[in-house]
Amino acid sequence: MNYRNIVLSKIKAPSFMIKLGLISVLFLLAINIEMGVVKGYSISLTGENQVNVTLFIMHIFSYFELYSKYFLIGIIILIPDILDEPYLTTHIYLKNEDRGKLFKNTIFLIVTYLLFFIVWFIVLTIIFSLFRLKIFDFTWPNELMDSVFSSVESKSMALISVPYSATKYPFMISFLLILFRVFLGFFIIALASFYISFKKKNVSYGVGLAVILYVISDLLFRCGNTRWDIFNDPQKMFSLGTVAYKYSMCTFFTFENVGVDFMPRIIHSYILGTIVIVILLILIKKEINKRDLC
Repeated sequence: MNYRNIVLSKIKAPSFMIKLGLISVLFLLAINIEMGVVKGYSISLTGENQVNVTLFIMHIFSYFELYSKYFLIGIIILIPDILDEPYLTTHIYLKNEDRGKLFKNTIFLIVTYLLFFIVWFIVLTIIFSLFRLKIFDFTWPNELMDSVFSSVESKSMALISVPYSATKYPFMISFLLILFRVFLGFFIIALASFYISFKKKNVSYGVGLAVILYVISDLLFRCGNTRWDIFNDPQKMFSLGTVAYKYSMCTFFTFENVGVDFMPRIIHSYILGTIVIVILLILIKKEINKRDLC
């Protein structure tokens, strides 16, 4: 299969470009507002803006409110374009010599589209924030981070959505770990949507499943983020707060407070994501093997 032509043909499609363009404009408007908030926060704590471009990106990709409004909704809007062609037509199936190649090609193309989606918004954030922040380096702004973490309780979340323990690791290590966690979350959504679309032979089912995952995650996030003991009692292993941040899609997109142990939470997200992805890959493989592709 000519992956390059397949990917480019989909990205260049008018419907895809219009949707991505609309999402991008709304996203830029949102991060422009968020940048003003974060810069003001830095100035109020340290007397000057110390937010650099990479810290801002890390904040954006750990801030669930932006995910819920733009990234997740963006993926949902683009699912019909990403999963309809080249996956759901007999023409593409017949180009594969066997079902094993079909499985590998399908997963490869899903990963390619997701990487394009994530990298696109990273690049947008970098370009936009370079013009606004003009501070581009790969180190922690230690004075700002110390001021942030000393100004809030360990069980609260600061305006910069990064836990204190993340600063114990080199900046780029923490940054890349968070981005890979984000990729796992989007990959799960894409695989689950593809599986149900493939099984039901209708991409609308995939869109519906993605919407359900989005709504559940958003509700759990808001319930888990409340101070009500019924939701957030730390003594309850399966309180809604625990479920929201450890066992739902939220675990791939945010941290609940500045006191979270960064590396254990990242590892937990990786393990959970790997288990779910393996299960989805097995289901997709089984569906491909039993499906009449002619």
